[in-house]
Amino acid sequence: MEFKPEGETIHVCVAGDHGVTLHLSPVDDMAEALVAAASEASDYVTEALGAKGLVWPQCPMHPRTHPLVAEQRNETAVWMCPAAGAVVAKIGQLQR
Repeated sequence: MEFKPEGETIHVCVAGDHGVTLHLSPVDDMAEALVAAASEASDYVTEALGAKGLVWPQCPMHPRTHPLVAEQRNETAVWMCPAAGAVVAKIGQLQR
């Protein structure tokens, strides 16, 4: 994703779905842009997979219970476990 202060649009598609275009508001820095994009994408994918009882991205500390949450910590965009409050990975570096 190229950072542009005026905002971005990102298209997210789940297999068997037509997808959705996410419109992100202008932000001040790249970490903030990554958190906004990851959060919107996670919400959309989790909603699309919800009928199957799945979430994305799945928390490796608590499988099949809740998705990770996108947050900014120390000027870095990260995926966090909301139950433990622990950083799991930088956004873009989550292991499968």
